[in-house]
Amino acid sequence: MVLRLPPPAASQPHVTLDAWHAFLVLIPEIGKPTLHVVGEVEGTTLARITSPVVALCVSPLSVKTSSGRIYRLDGPPVVGIETEFAWQEWVEKWSVTVLRSAVPQLLEQVRSAEEDRAD
Repeated sequence: MVLRLPPPAASQPHVTLDAWHAFLVLIPEIGKPTLHVVGEVEGTTLARITSPVVALCVSPLSVKTSSGRIYRLDGPPVVGIETEFAWQEWVEKWSVTVLRSAVPQLLEQVRSAEEDRAD
């Protein structure tokens, strides 16, 4: 599999990801932990790894990345075959250290925000 850059955020500002998962990683060039989401672009089998996540939106569940793109996270967090291959290749290419799955942290933030709205 060949990793390819996505279109610029200006030409594709919103993307829906199916079969998604989130990870906290350390990329040597960045030098601090960053959160990234990997998933399949809706309606395709193309995998996408996001730039660092800078914001979370609860409804609908979505993240905004440092590129300015907004990714809607559709369905439950799972890792599909295509996303697993792309993720492993990306980790190797950028010498990434995977610190942990960020899904529990992300879902806890969602639950907390939903409880706050219900109050």
